[in-house]
Amino acid sequence: MSSRRKRLLLLALIVLALAGAVWFGHLWRTRQRVAQLTTLLSHASPDVRVHAARALGQMGEAAAPAVPALSKCVKDEDACVCMWAACALGEIGEPAVPAVTELLSDESSAVRMRAAWAVAQIGAPAGPAVPKLTPWLSHSSQWVRIRAAYALGNIGQPAVPALVECLGDDNAHAREAAAWALYGIGQPAAPAAPELTKLLSDKSFKVREAAHKALTKVKPE
Repeated sequence: MSSRRKRLLLLALIVLALAGAVWFGHLWRTRQRVAQLTTLLSHASPDVRVHAARALGQMGEAAAPAVPALSKCVKDEDACVCMWAACALGEIGEPAVPAVTELLSDESSAVRMRAAWAVAQIGAPAGPAVPKLTPWLSHSSQWVRIRAAYALGNIGQPAVPALVECLGDDNAHAREAAAWALYGIGQPAAPAAPELTKLLSDKSFKVREAAHKALTKVKPE
């Protein structure tokens, strides 16, 4: 090997070593910041907890180690802390799916609603939450149905089979909510078109309207 090639090889190795050092340094600083912010989630001041949750959310998946602490904060006594903790879980994304899915079964309706909001933020990776959300489509509360439809619509294609099944539910609220969720999904929900078409003759005006709107997105002319 010529001396020039040796120098080039040595230079390449030095560059790779420096790049590795920078990457490990960044990783270490990120982990340290996540640990510090996670500690602040238990601070006595609600304002500090809010800022910590917001900062963790901005870090995205890198803040995955904070998911257990953020899940606890969704149940915080301060409403702002709860909201920003749920938003942070949504921004962290897929690593937060198991924790958020578990929160959908919480005894507190407020916690369940916040968890549904996080699911909506996560989108398709939150597919495991579909079985928990689908029964909400027949809930007596319109707000719960809307939140479920919005979350399922954001999950997208993974939610389509469950939503198609709901189109045949005996509960008109469930049929309507499922149709609106499919409207939110759009063309990826094309397999739902035959069932939506059947609902155009449903006895409920709201169901017929939702089915018609959904068909314009699911199967545009």
